[in-house]
Amino acid sequence: MSSLSRCSRAWLSFLLLQDVGVIWMCCSGQASLLFKNATASVARQYSLVVAVICVVRLFLLRFFESFPLHACHITVTTLYALAMGAEMFYYRTMDSTTPNIVRVVVQAVTVILFTIAQRWLYELPQAGPVRRKGRLFAKHYMEGDLLIPPESDDVRELRKKQL
Repeated sequence: MSSLSRCSRAWLSFLLLQDVGVIWMCCSGQASLLFKNATASVARQYSLVVAVICVVRLFLLRFFESFPLHACHITVTTLYALAMGAEMFYYRTMDSTTPNIVRVVVQAVTVILFTIAQRWLYELPQAGPVRRKGRLFAKHYMEGDLLIPPESDDVRELRKKQL
């Protein structure tokens, strides 16, 4: 495992810890720190969205070599950052406080870094030699020195009879 892969996994673990904190805040009644006017049901729905992102990140941590999971993670994180930005600056339903702005910036940095690092995070499978189509038989007769029998008395007698 390369050092870039280890650093990426550590970053994902940090993001998971951050998201678990957001889920805890939404479910424990502290959503007023995140939203301007949020009911408990809105906070729980928001925590469900964050939980789905956590599930994607958990699967990515487990199956880190999967390109489709990387693409899914980048897409979901992009949508999450754009939605949070829209909620803060366009709809103004979320407070533009330091924790919310830091979360948007961290998500944007994650998208940028994971997009750039894709070529180094996993290796493409090596192309093997191209096999000819068709049926190959008697391969064991072509291996090694099987066509040249070892010299023994019996072999010498057979050769004398052939001549």
